[in-house]
Amino acid sequence: MKETSFDLSTMRQLRGAQEVGTALDGQAIVMKLQMEDGSAEWLSVHHARVGRLISSILFASGVAAEDRQQAAGLGKRVDQGTTLVDIQRVNAASAAGADHIALRVVIGEGANLDFRIPLALVPALQEKISEAAALAGSTGA
Repeated sequence: MKETSFDLSTMRQLRGAQEVGTALDGQAIVMKLQMEDGSAEWLSVHHARVGRLISSILFASGVAAEDRQQAAGLGKRVDQGTTLVDIQRVNAASAAGADHIALRVVIGEGANLDFRIPLALVPALQEKISEAAALAGSTGA
């Protein structure tokens, strides 16, 4: 994917969101976006589009991480910030004969991230989780 040139100085920069809620009996998610210049703007997203919006942002974030890595390889200083998301629940499911498992990660009430994980990747995922859990549970002695 080729990077598009933008003049960031002409764009409003997003600082965060607050006053998050719902409208239309839960049909829409609404939030007040806070901009770096101190201004605010309300945004509404239909509940069925939230997953697509989140996945698009996560995809763009991954592409941006690759771009930062390439820039670092060219000697440019780049920050590698990460945001940790607290998970409330996890569920995994599949069907007999399926070539994948479906993994649902609940990050908030009604906010789910669903992943289709090919069976070939499941052992590596299990291993990485086991390694991280063992490290977290170790005393470091």
